[in-house]
Amino acid sequence: MKYLTVLLLIFALSQTIYAQHTFSIVAIDTVTNEVGSAGATCLNSDDCAQCNAAIISRLVPGRGAVNAQASVCLPNSNLSAAIADMMLGLSPEEILNNRIDNDACAFGNITDRQYGIADLDGNGGARTTAYTGTNALDTASHIIGINYTIQGNILISEQVLTGMEAGFIGTTGTLAQKLMAAMQGAKIAGADSRCLADGISSKSAYLRVACPSDIGTDYCIDLNVTDMPAGIDPIDSLQHLFDNEIVAVNDIFSLSAKVFPTITNDIINIQLEENGQAYDIRITNTNGIIITNHSTSNSTQIDISSLPAGIYFIQISNRKGNYFTQKILLK
Repeated sequence: MKYLTVLLLIFALSQTIYAQHTFSIVAIDTVTNEVGSAGATCLNSDDCAQCNAAIISRLVPGRGAVNAQASVCLPNSNLSAAIADMMLGLSPEEILNNRIDNDACAFGNITDRQYGIADLDGNGGARTTAYTGTNALDTASHIIGINYTIQGNILISEQVLTGMEAGFIGTTGTLAQKLMAAMQGAKIAGADSRCLADGISSKSAYLRVACPSDIGTDYCIDLNVTDMPAGIDPIDSLQHLFDNEIVAVNDIFSLSAKVFPTITNDIINIQLEENGQAYDIRITNTNGIIITNHSTSNSTQIDISSLPAGIYFIQISNRKGNYFTQKILLK
């Protein structure tokens, strides 16, 4: 009995110091100076001592974002050290070099880690860098963009990362909307390969954005989904939270419009708040790929019967920079 107790204690301690985390994105908006992050993993609170996907992420409002993942210490000491460097004004490259030279976790070493870092350079520009250690579990890789980085490990394939990138860069809207589209781009069974048998992408997911005026970790958007019922994909639940809360927290970008019906097999009606203005209407798929473009100045109808059945997003924008997004199901 004593031997069993020791084994259980060792197991419990291992869960409190280590967790393997999976796919994520960090990004910044050089127009609004918002910074953000989103990600998911095939772990829930029971798997890693009450942690969730967001333990890889921290934001510095008005400055930048860091994700520290793959063989994560709990608490995430490498993330804390990287954020401290960012708050001192170090560039993403300097922050990454410090983590490479001074790994802060007692488990493993820098070759086990993965980082994504993006910041605002103080002159209106974006700086980004990323790193994937040679011992990060396959499939492991990253993508570096102008204002974003996407990284993942234990992936079913690199399609997870390219799908996230397509969603992000193919979406017109706020930083939060682009991050949500990136997450939809990763929503395939086994995105985190440990979840393949369950037919879901992951077990927990998050999306957060810091507005320039935010203080500390009180972000203007902070959505977290964990401990889902069996078979429910957390990215679907994240989308539901996003759809319910995003307009309320981003009133500056909101546009009043109505799209109906949201479940159809042919026609969608678009009712605009003010006829006579110029509106752009895009239909995108869940990967953020633009399917069709329309321009109008009046309420209108669009026939989508030629599209394959599935989930789509109707994105409406006007020349004032206001946006509206509605998810629809084509049967």
